[in-house]
Amino acid sequence: VAAEAGLEFLTPIIEVSYGKWAWINRTLLTVLRFFYGIFGNWGVAVIVLTLLVLPAIYRLAHARET
Repeated sequence: VAAEAGLEFLTPIIEVSYGKWAWINRTLLTVLRFFYGIFGNWGVAVIVLTLLVLPAIYRLAHARET
């Protein structure tokens, strides 16, 4: 998977077993690759993914405070 995108150095990170959280890892990597396909730049893809995930994290953080 990493070799297809020219990121062979990430193979050990991607192939690590994340247990019950593996589905989140696979989902985020899929979305990240999707954005990379659109923009052709990993930096922009990470920024867009971050902006996409922030609202969900924000809601979780503030739900805990109330």
